[in-house]
Amino acid sequence: MKSIGGIWLISLIVGMSLSMAVSSKPVMAVSNDPYQAFWEILNREAELVVQFNETGNASLAVELIQNSFLGAENAANISALIWQSLDELKTSGIKTYYTAQELREMAQNISQNGLPEETVQALKSQGWTDEQIQALEDYIAQNADNINEDFNMTAFLEDFSLAFIDVAFKYNHYESWTLEKWKWSQPAEPPQATNNEMVNPILAKEWVEFYRAYLSGDYNNMKSKVYRLKGSMYKLLSNEKRNCTLTFLRDGNLVTQRGIIKGINHTTNGSLVFTTLVTSSKGKYIIWNVTTYYWPDALYAYELSSNILALVTAIESGNENDELVSILNQKVAELKDTMKVLIIENKVLKNPIRDDPIRPIEPIYPINPKLPAQPVSSLHTSGDGSVETNHIPTEILNEALNTEDNTGQLKITEVKVIVDKNLPGKVEYHVKVLFKAENNAVNNIRIDVEDRTTGDSDSGTLSFLNSGESYIWNSKKFTLTHNMEGELIVSGKVEITYTPSCGDVPLSKNHETLSTSPNCQERTITREYSSTINLESPVDWNKVRIRIEASKESVTAGESVTYRVVVENGNSVPLDDVEYSISIPFSPTNSRTYSDTVNVPANGEKTLLEQTVTYEDASTYVAHASIYWNGHSKTTSKSVTVTSGTLTITCVDISPATPTHGDTVSFDVSVRNPISRSRIVTVKLFIDGVEKSSKTITIGGGSSKEVTLTWAARAGEHDWRIEAWEDGKLEDSRSGTIRVISESDPCPEGEYWTAWLGVSPTEMVGEGKVHVKVMASYCSALPDVGGDTIDLLYLGGSVYLDGREIHSFDTNANGNYLLVGKTRVIDEFDWPVSVGNHNITLKIKNTGGLLDYIKTKTDSVSVRGLPLEYPLELTEISCGNLNFNFEASNYYTQGNYVSPLECTLKFRNIESARIYVKELSTEISVSPPNLEEVIQDHIAVPVNENVNPGEIIPIQIRGKALTTDRQMLLRVDRTTATLYLDYTIDGIINGVSKIVAKGVTQSTIGINVDTKTVWADYGYDTVTIFISFVKITKATKIAKITKTAGKLGGVLTFLDKFVNDIPNIPKNIVLEIISNV
Repeated sequence: MKSIGGIWLISLIVGMSLSMAVSSKPVMAVSNDPYQAFWEILNREAELVVQFNETGNASLAVELIQNSFLGAENAANISALIWQSLDELKTSGIKTYYTAQELREMAQNISQNGLPEETVQALKSQGWTDEQIQALEDYIAQNADNINEDFNMTAFLEDFSLAFIDVAFKYNHYESWTLEKWKWSQPAEPPQATNNEMVNPILAKEWVEFYRAYLSGDYNNMKSKVYRLKGSMYKLLSNEKRNCTLTFLRDGNLVTQRGIIKGINHTTNGSLVFTTLVTSSKGKYIIWNVTTYYWPDALYAYELSSNILALVTAIESGNENDELVSILNQKVAELKDTMKVLIIENKVLKNPIRDDPIRPIEPIYPINPKLPAQPVSSLHTSGDGSVETNHIPTEILNEALNTEDNTGQLKITEVKVIVDKNLPGKVEYHVKVLFKAENNAVNNIRIDVEDRTTGDSDSGTLSFLNSGESYIWNSKKFTLTHNMEGELIVSGKVEITYTPSCGDVPLSKNHETLSTSPNCQERTITREYSSTINLESPVDWNKVRIRIEASKESVTAGESVTYRVVVENGNSVPLDDVEYSISIPFSPTNSRTYSDTVNVPANGEKTLLEQTVTYEDASTYVAHASIYWNGHSKTTSKSVTVTSGTLTITCVDISPATPTHGDTVSFDVSVRNPISRSRIVTVKLFIDGVEKSSKTITIGGGSSKEVTLTWAARAGEHDWRIEAWEDGKLEDSRSGTIRVISESDPCPEGEYWTAWLGVSPTEMVGEGKVHVKVMASYCSALPDVGGDTIDLLYLGGSVYLDGREIHSFDTNANGNYLLVGKTRVIDEFDWPVSVGNHNITLKIKNTGGLLDYIKTKTDSVSVRGLPLEYPLELTEISCGNLNFNFEASNYYTQGNYVSPLECTLKFRNIESARIYVKELSTEISVSPPNLEEVIQDHIAVPVNENVNPGEIIPIQIRGKALTTDRQMLLRVDRTTATLYLDYTIDGIINGVSKIVAKGVTQSTIGINVDTKTVWADYGYDTVTIFISFVKITKATKIAKITKTAGKLGGVLTFLDKFVNDIPNIPKNIVLEIISNV
């Protein structure tokens, strides 16, 4: 294997990137060398942007547009060159991956012997002085022992190549910016348009030709066609009144009409209004067809065409990165949307042909040019126009020009930086991404966030999103430790890859796209983000409060309650852009959320919401409100109790849950009387519609009472019903089913075996655990090969809570097999259940025997948790992702892959008395079940703090997850899991020890496995590949390498020379590569 060692690293990453980056003399001509041309174009771009921004000169605008075009083309070509060089690297056998140990050895060699002479001469040829080279040697010697990361040159170059596509896009953005500043200097308001929508007829022909090349995958033809399309756009956007050809789709053919562009008006938000005139003759008359169009996305369509040209150029030039094709698919889909225009006005005028000339008339529409008095003879066409098929298949024409697209498209509607914590010297924030599916469903969604400020990243997946649905994805928290003052600007990039659905809208995520059209293949959409965080603020957050007022806290059904949510600011300065989120319950199953931003005056208050709700159903309703500002947050809630006045059956507990024939089954029924007077109630039990038992009881005012009804069980499936009666009126009822096993034959007719669930309790007050039993009976022997039978039945399956797998079992592993004629519990476990209605489902099948006799069977049990209030109310839970690392610094355990496990729970004191919180203990369960052995099952956290009324206390749970199962980690990498926390908090109120909070909560987290690969950050204006020269004081040229594209050119110059065979150099140089500034 060849090894180029230090000369590769030092020259690629540092030396060559500096010799041209410091050049201050502008070069006017563009070199034939693409790397030299990169710098010439970049220097000229910087000059032109500044000059044009100051003067608005039209000549400078034209030159800047041309220079930006050359820059995008140059960047696309360099991207392809890097990719080709990477291919040569892969086939040459050259070493491109260095372990941290190898890099340390190279650094130690330099510490003892200095840089080799070959390397010194290579640096001097690039403009380095002896002083600068010595400073580099000193730096390497000082930092040799700090190297702890490997370096993967292959991954680096892959991203490096993709970075130049971002450079091209940046040039294209400057080109559009120039056109906007030049032509949209005083935009008008567009008139109202009709709903008559079509592809821009002036550009339709060029668009169809490009789209045909796109569908065929002919990148050479695609390049020429999109170049023509962009040129036609430029002429239209730059106000060039000219002859034109209008193209329409009619009966599957392209219909073209000769016309003239008579007026162009640049309107707000980069839109355009233009008017066309088409003339024709009919007998002795001249027909004038005047149409005014509104193009909402004119400027953005122009930028998209430029981006597509850059992508096609890179691919056609040899960049075979599949991600470019995915980005291209997205850009083409977006361009198709932006090609649509709306008709503002259409007039058809008929005038007789006269011998004497007719002069132009005055304008007929204030925003559009006037009609000429007679047609221009060179534009005259006969009839409605000529038909051109261009041998383009009808299906391609329909797909290109149809504005009713049924191909799924994902759009990023918002990317926002949410500050979670803002402390002196430390900031924590996460990125919220809101996206939506349009036109059709989208599948296989993957979200990647690269935060350039911290150098960290995160990712997540979503299998399916139906048309019209939106989804909010929140990244993990990014942490930045700093010593800055004033403001901090954080930035990064969001990239979402997805596959669109084509054709009929699918009904579920199991839909498969059958189309082979590139329009239906994987797409990638990106969005940059940037946000400013104020590190210093005169605001004392303790002087900010939020409260919810309710006109009544206790009402009966049919009455109304008015909620008023107010934020108070006790500071002498106003609060700007305070975000709020308010949830108001309208029924037991429906709440509405109101969110926005608001400014709160100094030493004042602001009403966020006033809402009146009429409650028809008895229940306890809780309204929630939260505010967020500069990393701070506050939350509050208000409870309203609605009583019906009717008797309520609050609980029915059946024992035994799965009886055997002949057992006495007890139905323990709890009935609540909500009003103040005592009432006489009769409780009845019905089995299969027949009354089997009844009792009459007296229930005191505002209290509950339990009564037991019994029944002698008979084998089979039975319906039961409990009714509560008063004075001949049915007040409430509960019903369900019960299965009674027959000892002689518990299986349904014709079945060899059966299985069912036993869950206890099925109703409870508050959150808690239920005990789940999986029962099975083997009634008759299953057939086996050769006429034999199976004497031992092995079963396997899973148990699900509300559709999410929580437990799995295999009797072959646990030894709970069944003999013929036997019934037994084959598995049992406990699981936490929160307040609400839940469904526990069993899916089980036999794991042995003939294929025709292997069957999956199901059973389900409903569980209900009734609400129970504690003085500490859980307001928020957030858990960090599991990031498994074989050498996690703070959690390292010999021989294991380890991840920290961290959750923060916030509780609010809703009582009027102070609460002393002693300890939180929690049982932890996890779904999917293959992570059960990884997660700690119990954690106790000592707190020992006072919580005043209305205050919120955060409690952090810290543990770890560890495993040696590498294969399992590979299966769960980049997936999600759900943590279930069954928590209890012990505390003291008014000197009395009691449970102050109890419940079950859950949090969905991501799972990532660290592969120990160093990825260099990249991107125009954000590429960060640098060496930490903090301790170098003598060097001037290498004292600071900033985040600009300036560091790219020299690197590529060396890469080009390297591909042409640079002599081998021993491994004797090391550089620490840090991927964030």
